[in-house]
Amino acid sequence: MQEETFPLHVERIFPETPRVKTFRLRPELGELPFRFLPGQHMGVSPCLSGSEKRETPAKWRHFSLSSSPENRGFAEISVLNQGTASAALHHLSPGDGVEVTRPTGRFTFEDPADHGPVFFGAGIGVAPLRSMVRYCLDRDLGEAITVFLCFPSVEEGLFLKQFRAWAEETPRMDLRIHLSGSGPAGEQPPYRGGLQDPDVLREGIARPGYRTCYLCLPPGLREGVHTALVTMGVPAEQIHAEIW
Repeated sequence: MQEETFPLHVERIFPETPRVKTFRLRPELGELPFRFLPGQHMGVSPCLSGSEKRETPAKWRHFSLSSSPENRGFAEISVLNQGTASAALHHLSPGDGVEVTRPTGRFTFEDPADHGPVFFGAGIGVAPLRSMVRYCLDRDLGEAITVFLCFPSVEEGLFLKQFRAWAEETPRMDLRIHLSGSGPAGEQPPYRGGLQDPDVLREGIARPGYRTCYLCLPPGLREGVHTALVTMGVPAEQIHAEIW
């Protein structure tokens, strides 16, 4: 059975970091032909130009949606240039067409019934968290929103300026940035200590037993943070992780 696909076009391209671009995709008319949940991903393939035809089915490379589903007129994906498929997208220009699959994925945000969500993201893993956090702000969800982001340097801080602006505008949002590598001269990590340190987490997470946590981190860091959260009293069933 052939997978259902939808034609969209690139409306705008936003350079985010030296290796990441965000692509705003729109239908020709009206709203998106599908709905999605914060945290989901979809297959994307550039359309062939001119008289070219595909001899074989498109090979879909999946990318997380980084925009809020509340924006029904467009969808955004943030793409790290790290292979053939992502490089092809990085060569697109506004006006170019793409085909996308219906969004899917189990790493999705649930409306908080407790004190509020806690988000952990690193590198390109911040993309789906941007969708989740923006959704929280759009719908005024959660008594508290805590966000831990980890980057090698400020220059590589995906959506860093945007998250900082949201935290300044929203008193209930607490943003904590950890820099894992050496940045420009004089640049010091805003927070010292690793994300896997329970003491670091206790300082930033109030009422841990009443929080739901979302982890989009590399494997080693993800496992360490998961262990630290359980140690400090977050129930294991309230910890959701994206495997990537």
